Amino acid sequence: MRVLSTDSLAMARLQGLTGRVIAVQVRGFETTLYMAIDGGTLLLATQTASSPDVTLSGHVSDFVSFAHARQTTQALPAGRLQIQGDLAVAQAIQQLLDDLDIDWEALLADQVGGVAAHQLGVGIRRGVAWWRETWGAMVEDVPAYLQHERRWVATADDVERFSRDGMTLGSDVERLAARIARLRDRGAR
Repeated sequence: MRVLSTDSLAMARLQGLTGRVIAVQVRGFETTLYMAIDGGTLLLATQTASSPDVTLSGHVSDFVSFAHARQTTQALPAGRLQIQGDLAVAQAIQQLLDDLDIDWEALLADQVGGVAAHQLGVGIRRGVAWWRETWGAMVEDVPAYLQHERRWVATADDVERFSRDGMTLGSDVERLAARIARLRDRGAR
């Protein structure tokens, strides 16, 4: 909670969400994490007596795609991350996350001193920049590798060709069935 206290706007927005419960359901792990907001304090739990005001559900990859899209201002992936409940609460949380500006160096300076905190801050910023660059490259390269190098995933052309071949086969089967029916009718006469 001390992390959020360095951002006065975040604290004010958090105060406005007092009494709200947010559930995050991670499919595949069948795990739900509850976040309750109580007077500017964010409480995390795996169980709650209150029903959530907002429920976010998806696979880990959906949450990662959502976070990546928000960081890079790309369009959000449609329909992958499901949001149910009070839309106003969901929008307030989204605004809180969008505007979050934490002074990490000030937090570290209290613990390790100003110079060390600055050096750690520089290192962390470089690490985050490296991660974003690496993630971006991976997002672009992994699908290409799986499609073209390993051939484990079909390309759009492969799917289109398969679909076209399937329709052609269906038409051929229908014509063959009609021809067999005509031949049976001739043989029955």
